[in-house]
Amino acid sequence: MQRNHKVTQQQWLAAYEAALVAAVPALAGKVDWDTANYFYYRGGDTPQGAAAHMAQRWADHDTD
Repeated sequence: MQRNHKVTQQQWLAAYEAALVAAVPALAGKVDWDTANYFYYRGGDTPQGAAAHMAQRWADHDTD
């Protein structure tokens, strides 16, 4: 599900949110939409890949 004409921004962001909250339940309702939109507009990332990256960053930051 990469950014293309078949996937709307809203669909991409919804998939990103679902994947991120599944990986890090503590982020429910706390998704950083600026970062999510950055990944969307940059292109090349699946919502799941972008969410996995952010979940890892959250885990690294949370354990510091």
